[in-house]
Amino acid sequence: MDDIIDVNTLFGSLPQLNADMTLETLQNMMERHGIGNACTLSTTGILIDPDTGNTQTRATCASNSSLLPVATLNPKRFYGTLSPVATMQIEDCCLIRFFPGIQEWPVDFAPFRAILSLLKRMEKPHPIMVDISASGQITTLMSLANDYPSPIILASVDSTVLSEAFLVMKNCPTWLIETSHLIATGAIAYMVQSLGAERVLFGSGAPVRSVASALQVLEAAGLDEKSSSLVMRENAIRTLGIR
Repeated sequence: MDDIIDVNTLFGSLPQLNADMTLETLQNMMERHGIGNACTLSTTGILIDPDTGNTQTRATCASNSSLLPVATLNPKRFYGTLSPVATMQIEDCCLIRFFPGIQEWPVDFAPFRAILSLLKRMEKPHPIMVDISASGQITTLMSLANDYPSPIILASVDSTVLSEAFLVMKNCPTWLIETSHLIATGAIAYMVQSLGAERVLFGSGAPVRSVASALQVLEAAGLDEKSSSLVMRENAIRTLGIR
Protein backbone atom coordinates (compact mmCIF):
# COMPACT_ATOMS: atom_id res chain seq x y z
CA MET A 1 0.00 0.00 0.00
CA ASP A 2 1.11 3.58 -0.62
CA ASP A 3 2.13 5.72 2.33
CA ILE A 4 -0.60 6.47 4.86
CA ILE A 5 -2.09 9.95 5.26
CA ASP A 6 -2.86 10.93 8.88
CA VAL A 7 -5.43 13.73 9.07
CA ASN A 8 -5.13 14.37 12.82
CA THR A 9 -1.78 15.39 14.30
CA LEU A 10 -0.44 18.32 16.34
CA PHE A 11 2.89 19.67 17.50
CA GLY A 12 3.79 22.03 20.30
CA SER A 13 2.55 22.00 23.88
CA LEU A 14 -0.68 21.20 25.67
CA PRO A 15 -0.12 21.94 29.39
CA GLN A 16 -3.14 19.87 30.43
CA LEU A 17 -1.54 16.76 28.92
CA ASN A 18 1.67 15.15 30.08
CA ALA A 19 2.84 14.17 26.60
CA ASP A 20 5.88 14.62 24.39
CA MET A 21 4.45 16.70 21.55
CA THR A 22 7.60 17.98 19.91
CA LEU A 23 7.82 18.11 16.14
CA GLU A 24 10.71 15.65 16.30
CA THR A 25 8.54 13.12 18.13
CA LEU A 26 5.79 13.46 15.54
CA GLN A 27 8.23 13.01 12.67
CA ASN A 28 9.80 9.97 14.32
CA MET A 29 6.36 8.39 14.73
CA MET A 30 5.56 9.06 11.09
CA GLU A 31 8.79 7.51 9.84
CA ARG A 32 8.49 4.48 12.11
CA HIS A 33 4.93 3.63 11.03
CA GLY A 34 4.84 4.51 7.33
CA ILE A 35 2.93 7.78 7.58
CA GLY A 36 3.73 9.51 4.30
CA ASN A 37 1.86 12.72 5.05
CA ALA A 38 0.37 14.22 8.20
CA CYS A 39 -2.08 17.08 8.42
CA THR A 40 -0.79 19.09 11.36
CA LEU A 41 -0.88 22.38 13.22
CA SER A 42 0.92 24.19 16.00
CA THR A 43 -0.85 24.12 19.37
CA THR A 44 0.02 27.82 19.70
CA GLY A 45 -2.92 28.43 17.39
CA ILE A 46 -5.25 26.57 19.76
CA LEU A 47 -4.05 27.89 23.11
CA ILE A 48 -2.60 31.34 22.51
CA ASP A 49 -3.17 33.09 19.18
CA PRO A 50 -4.47 31.67 15.87
CA ASP A 51 -2.44 34.02 13.67
CA THR A 52 0.82 33.22 15.44
CA GLY A 53 0.06 29.51 15.47
CA ASN A 54 -0.96 29.42 11.82
CA THR A 55 2.25 31.25 10.90
CA GLN A 56 4.26 28.64 12.81
CA THR A 57 2.35 25.84 11.12
CA ARG A 58 2.94 27.18 7.62
CA ALA A 59 6.65 27.77 8.26
CA THR A 60 7.08 24.27 9.68
CA CYS A 61 5.26 22.59 6.82
CA ALA A 62 7.08 24.66 4.21
CA SER A 63 10.35 23.07 5.34
CA ASN A 64 8.99 19.51 5.41
CA SER A 65 6.99 18.24 2.45
CA SER A 66 5.54 15.34 4.45
CA LEU A 67 3.65 17.77 6.69
CA LEU A 68 0.44 19.37 5.40
CA PRO A 69 -0.58 22.68 7.02
CA VAL A 70 -3.85 22.91 8.92
CA ALA A 71 -5.25 26.27 10.03
CA THR A 72 -7.25 26.93 13.17
CA LEU A 73 -9.52 29.76 14.26
CA ASN A 74 -10.71 30.59 17.77
CA PRO A 75 -14.29 31.93 17.84
CA LYS A 76 -13.59 33.55 21.22
CA ARG A 77 -11.12 35.83 19.42
CA PHE A 78 -13.28 36.51 16.34
CA TYR A 79 -14.99 39.89 15.85
CA GLY A 80 -16.65 39.47 12.47
CA THR A 81 -13.83 39.74 9.93
CA LEU A 82 -10.54 38.05 9.10
CA SER A 83 -7.40 40.07 8.60
CA PRO A 84 -5.60 39.78 5.25
CA VAL A 85 -2.90 37.76 7.04
CA ALA A 86 -5.44 35.34 8.50
CA THR A 87 -7.15 34.95 5.12
CA MET A 88 -3.84 34.16 3.44
CA GLN A 89 -2.98 31.65 6.16
CA ILE A 90 -6.27 29.84 5.64
CA GLU A 91 -5.98 29.80 1.87
CA ASP A 92 -2.61 28.06 2.10
CA CYS A 93 -3.94 25.24 4.29
CA CYS A 94 -5.72 22.02 3.40
CA LEU A 95 -8.12 22.06 6.34
CA ILE A 96 -9.47 24.29 9.12
CA ARG A 97 -9.83 22.85 12.63
CA PHE A 98 -11.98 23.94 15.57
CA PHE A 99 -11.54 22.95 19.23
CA PRO A 100 -14.64 23.87 21.27
CA GLY A 101 -13.70 21.58 24.17
CA ILE A 102 -10.14 22.79 24.72
CA GLN A 103 -11.11 26.44 24.16
CA GLU A 104 -14.34 26.15 26.18
CA TRP A 105 -16.96 27.56 23.84
CA PRO A 106 -20.36 26.08 22.97
CA VAL A 107 -20.91 24.87 19.42
CA ASP A 108 -24.06 27.03 19.24
CA PHE A 109 -21.97 30.18 19.65
CA ALA A 110 -22.56 33.41 17.74
CA PRO A 111 -18.88 33.89 16.78
CA PHE A 112 -18.68 30.32 15.48
CA ARG A 113 -21.85 30.89 13.46
CA ALA A 114 -20.26 34.03 12.02
CA ILE A 115 -17.07 32.18 11.10
CA LEU A 116 -19.03 29.45 9.31
CA SER A 117 -20.97 32.09 7.39
CA LEU A 118 -17.75 33.81 6.36
CA LEU A 119 -16.08 30.56 5.31
CA LYS A 120 -19.10 29.55 3.23
CA ARG A 121 -18.74 32.78 1.22
CA MET A 122 -15.10 32.20 0.34
CA GLU A 123 -14.35 31.36 -3.29
CA LYS A 124 -13.23 27.85 -2.33
CA PRO A 125 -14.61 26.94 1.10
CA HIS A 126 -12.19 24.70 2.97
CA PRO A 127 -13.09 21.40 4.58
CA ILE A 128 -13.40 21.85 8.32
CA MET A 129 -12.73 19.48 11.21
CA VAL A 130 -14.45 19.89 14.58
CA ASP A 131 -13.19 18.13 17.70
CA ILE A 132 -16.07 16.57 19.59
CA SER A 133 -15.85 16.40 23.38
CA ALA A 134 -19.46 16.08 24.61
CA SER A 135 -22.86 14.70 23.74
CA GLY A 136 -25.04 17.07 21.75
CA GLN A 137 -22.24 18.87 19.96
CA ILE A 138 -22.66 16.89 16.74
CA THR A 139 -26.41 17.46 16.73
CA THR A 140 -25.90 21.17 17.22
CA LEU A 141 -23.26 21.25 14.51
CA MET A 142 -25.74 19.67 12.11
CA SER A 143 -28.21 22.48 12.74
CA LEU A 144 -25.52 25.09 12.08
CA ALA A 145 -23.60 23.56 9.19
CA ASN A 146 -25.79 21.09 7.30
CA ASP A 147 -25.54 23.38 4.26
CA TYR A 148 -21.78 23.93 4.47
CA PRO A 149 -20.51 23.49 0.89
CA SER A 150 -17.35 21.50 1.71
CA PRO A 151 -16.86 18.34 3.78
CA ILE A 152 -17.06 18.46 7.55
CA ILE A 153 -14.92 15.98 9.47
CA LEU A 154 -15.83 14.88 12.98
CA ALA A 155 -12.73 14.38 15.14
CA SER A 156 -12.17 12.68 18.49
CA VAL A 157 -15.52 10.86 18.35
CA ASP A 158 -15.52 8.06 20.94
CA SER A 159 -18.04 5.43 21.99
CA THR A 160 -20.01 7.90 24.13
CA VAL A 161 -21.10 9.89 21.08
CA LEU A 162 -20.75 7.31 18.32
CA SER A 163 -24.49 6.75 17.92
CA GLU A 164 -25.01 10.50 17.61
CA ALA A 165 -22.29 10.73 14.98
CA PHE A 166 -23.77 7.83 13.04
CA LEU A 167 -27.31 9.23 12.95
CA VAL A 168 -26.16 12.73 12.03
CA MET A 169 -23.85 11.43 9.30
CA LYS A 170 -26.74 9.46 7.80
CA ASN A 171 -28.45 12.81 7.25
CA CYS A 172 -25.32 14.71 6.18
CA PRO A 173 -23.85 12.73 3.27
CA THR A 174 -20.75 14.92 2.81
CA TRP A 175 -19.62 14.54 6.43
CA LEU A 176 -16.76 12.23 7.41
CA ILE A 177 -15.24 10.89 10.60
CA GLU A 178 -11.61 10.32 11.58
CA THR A 179 -10.52 7.26 13.52
CA SER A 180 -8.30 8.46 16.39
CA HIS A 181 -10.86 7.76 19.14
CA LEU A 182 -12.80 4.93 17.46
CA ILE A 183 -11.09 2.35 19.63
CA ALA A 184 -14.13 0.41 20.85
CA THR A 185 -14.32 -3.08 19.38
CA GLY A 186 -16.15 -3.00 16.06
CA ALA A 187 -16.55 0.81 15.91
CA ILE A 188 -14.55 1.38 12.73
CA ALA A 189 -16.00 -1.69 11.03
CA TYR A 190 -19.54 -0.57 11.89
CA MET A 191 -19.06 2.92 10.46
CA VAL A 192 -17.47 1.52 7.29
CA GLN A 193 -20.19 -1.08 6.79
CA SER A 194 -23.06 1.28 7.63
CA LEU A 195 -21.93 4.53 5.98
CA GLY A 196 -19.30 3.41 3.48
CA ALA A 197 -15.52 3.30 3.61
CA GLU A 198 -15.36 6.59 1.69
CA ARG A 199 -16.67 8.41 4.80
CA VAL A 200 -13.88 7.36 7.17
CA LEU A 201 -10.40 8.91 7.40
CA PHE A 202 -7.35 7.63 9.23
CA GLY A 203 -6.38 9.88 12.13
CA SER A 204 -4.05 9.03 14.98
CA GLY A 205 -4.05 12.09 17.26
CA ALA A 206 -0.25 11.84 17.32
CA PRO A 207 1.94 12.53 19.10
CA VAL A 208 -0.47 12.73 22.05
CA ARG A 209 -1.84 9.34 21.04
CA SER A 210 0.06 6.39 19.64
CA VAL A 211 0.25 5.89 15.88
CA ALA A 212 0.99 2.20 16.47
CA SER A 213 -2.19 1.79 18.50
CA ALA A 214 -4.25 3.65 15.90
CA LEU A 215 -2.95 1.35 13.19
CA GLN A 216 -3.57 -1.74 15.32
CA VAL A 217 -7.20 -0.74 15.90
CA LEU A 218 -7.65 -0.18 12.18
CA GLU A 219 -6.09 -3.55 11.38
CA ALA A 220 -8.40 -5.23 13.90
CA ALA A 221 -11.39 -3.79 12.02
CA GLY A 222 -10.75 -6.42 9.35
CA LEU A 223 -11.37 -4.15 6.37
CA ASP A 224 -10.86 -5.49 2.87
CA GLU A 225 -8.00 -4.10 0.81
CA LYS A 226 -10.12 -1.57 -1.07
CA SER A 227 -11.78 -0.19 2.07
CA SER A 228 -8.46 -0.05 3.90
CA SER A 229 -6.89 1.92 1.04
CA LEU A 230 -9.77 4.40 1.09
CA VAL A 231 -9.54 4.96 4.84
CA MET A 232 -5.76 5.15 5.04
CA ARG A 233 -5.05 7.34 2.02
CA GLU A 234 -7.50 7.84 -0.83
CA ASN A 235 -10.26 9.58 1.12
CA ALA A 236 -7.83 12.20 2.39
CA ILE A 237 -6.53 12.85 -1.13
CA ARG A 238 -10.07 13.35 -2.40
CA THR A 239 -11.47 15.28 0.56
CA LEU A 240 -8.54 17.62 1.18
CA GLY A 241 -7.34 18.03 -2.39
CA ILE A 242 -3.93 16.55 -1.57
CA ARG A 243 -1.64 16.06 -4.58
